[in-house]
Amino acid sequence: MQKTSGETRKPSAVPTLDERRTRLIGRLVTRLSMAYQRRLAADGGVSHDLPPAQKSVLVHIEADGSRVTTLAERLGISKQAISKLVQELEAQGYVTRRPDETDGRAMRVCYTSKGYALVEDTVSVFEELDRETDEVLGTKDAAVLRKLLERWAAHLDPKAF
Repeated sequence: MQKTSGETRKPSAVPTLDERRTRLIGRLVTRLSMAYQRRLAADGGVSHDLPPAQKSVLVHIEADGSRVTTLAERLGISKQAISKLVQELEAQGYVTRRPDETDGRAMRVCYTSKGYALVEDTVSVFEELDRETDEVLGTKDAAVLRKLLERWAAHLDPKAF
C-alpha cells in the first residue's frame, strides 16, 4: 500500500508523474542540452556570461552572415526583438552588420573575429562531445542516433540550417 498525505491507498496502475516524465524524449533532450551547456561552460565554449537569447542568435548565424529577417524566422521572434539582440551583440563586439550584396535594402549580420572565434570554440567542444558519443555508444549506434535526431529536428524546426 502507498501512503499519500497521511492516508493509505492501494497501489495504482496509473504511473506517477516521475514515472511518466522520466522516459519522455523532451526530458532526455533537455537533460542532454543542460549537460552540453555545462560542458561548454567548463571548456570555454559559448561564453557563459551571455544571456541565452544572445547565445541563440550566435548559433543561428551562418558563417557568411544571415539576414535579420532570417534570424527572426529561425528564432520565432519579431524583427524588432532580433534587431535589439543584434545591437547588443554588436556592442559587445561579437557581430557586425553589413549591407547584403544581393539586396541593397537588407542587412546581413556577420561574425566579427571575436564572434567567429567564440563559435569556433563552441563547435570544437561539440565535436569532442560527438567523439565521446561514438566512444560510449559505438560508431554505428551513434550514427543511427544522429540520423534519427536529424529527422526529428527537421520535423520540429524546418527553418533551421
